[in-house]
Amino acid sequence: MPTWDASNPAVVRAWQNISAQYAAGASGSVRAVIGSNLRPGNVWETAELPALMNNPKVTQITTIDPATGASKVIFTRGK
Repeated sequence: MPTWDASNPAVVRAWQNISAQYAAGASGSVRAVIGSNLRPGNVWETAELPALMNNPKVTQITTIDPATGASKVIFTRGK
């Protein structure tokens, strides 16, 4: 796994691919700790979240704010 470097397209692609593969192996109810200050083009929104939503084994996605601990269901399969 390469060290994160947003200015290096090859590194960004590697992180996107690895995150998408990780999400493809998920199942059931998924929880993700996601801060409120996401940078444009972040891996969560560009790769991981779409892969989770397209994974038929994922039934629900809940985000948790690390600053407040608040959780929010952002996706439920079939709704």
